Amino acid sequence: FRPVPRWTYVVCMLREFLSWNEPFLPQAAARLIDHHADAALGVARLERAWVVLPGGRAGRRLKELLVDAADQRGLRLVPPTIMTVGVLGHRLAPFQHPVASGLERVLAWSHALHAQPHELMQKLFTRVPEAGRPAAWTALARELDGVSRTVAAGGLRFSDIADRLHADGHRSEAARWARLARIQQAYEDALAQPSSTAAVRCDADLERIEAASPLRPPADSIWLLGLAELNAVTRRQLAALDEWVALHALVHAPSDRANDFDRFGCIRAERWATAQLDVPDEQIHFAETPDEQARLAAEWLAALDGRYTPEEILIGTPDADVVPFIESQLERAGVPTRDAAGSSLRDTGPVRLLAAIADVLSSGRSYESIAALVRHPDVERWIDAPDDMLTALDHWTLEHVPARMVAPYLGTSNEAERVRWVMDRLD
Repeated sequence: FRPVPRWTYVVCMLREFLSWNEPFLPQAAARLIDHHADAALGVARLERAWVVLPGGRAGRRLKELLVDAADQRGLRLVPPTIMTVGVLGHRLAPFQHPVASGLERVLAWSHALHAQPHELMQKLFTRVPEAGRPAAWTALARELDGVSRTVAAGGLRFSDIADRLHADGHRSEAARWARLARIQQAYEDALAQPSSTAAVRCDADLERIEAASPLRPPADSIWLLGLAELNAVTRRQLAALDEWVALHALVHAPSDRANDFDRFGCIRAERWATAQLDVPDEQIHFAETPDEQARLAAEWLAALDGRYTPEEILIGTPDADVVPFIESQLERAGVPTRDAAGSSLRDTGPVRLLAAIADVLSSGRSYESIAALVRHPDVERWIDAPDDMLTALDHWTLEHVPARMVAPYLGTSNEAERVRWVMDRLD
């Protein structure tokens, strides 16, 4: 080995493999306590350790397990700083300006799209939204935001892709990405422009690409626990720390699978694409429908006969459409469940109400949008109309088939009068 000059910085990633025949987090908690234990003082000092996990729920569970592991060893616990991967990047290279929220990013993208010449938009998109369709512009803005975040995770901007494509001779595709880069620049300019209602904001993913070498973190060690993947920017940050930090990666796999994981403990996808998984035949059951899958899952849980707590049981499905069947089946059996993915904001009552109102406005008050709005539980409760009022609305619409629900309303019957009452209340 050649001697390393004292001023040369070296990142040393220590990988440790924990048995996958036992739950991962209890093993990880024990490893952390053992590594930082000071038996003479009766304390496990982890205050200068950063622990990085894939999600927030795992972090909350780890805190509980660390307390238990320290208590079993008769040690007082000084807890570590526990964070997710996304927070790690921000801690290593703090931003100069507040980070834009998802809504602020979408609004900035929408502003950037509206500012582009119509000719450029036609060259980029097969269908350019009409000026009076805000929902369509918002959908396009969300799509661009998703593409930008995916590309930025690899440490690239749209302009970087355009340059690479041009260098490889793909001129038409390079021109397309160059146009997208123009919109991306306008998007960043919109975030950087303060207004009377908002201060300067930054895009966390794009800002991280331009960040200088990470600041010296207030930690002596960083532990990566069970991470399946790390984006290119975070890898570069970890490798560019300008002070010595002990980096540890705990991998939930036996040591004889070391070649299947990279130096950060993340999965090497190419190794697992052809891996032979030896699953015993008696552990495989076949089901023809989602409902049958759910029934088998419930029977399997019943066969456990209460040997495990709910926190120790995980039901995984590669198809999200199966989840409602499983939840419904287990609910009928009196078994509480919690979707680890959480609830989508767009499925909540307030957002669905706003979406229904937006449909009414963008459709020019079509009957379909009006009918959906008046049957939203909150609107129906607020209008407080007798049941025959809404029934009259349906009957009147079947008779007159209006394209839009605007006054004056045809007819002199009681139904027409009731329609006026509902619409006046709704207006």
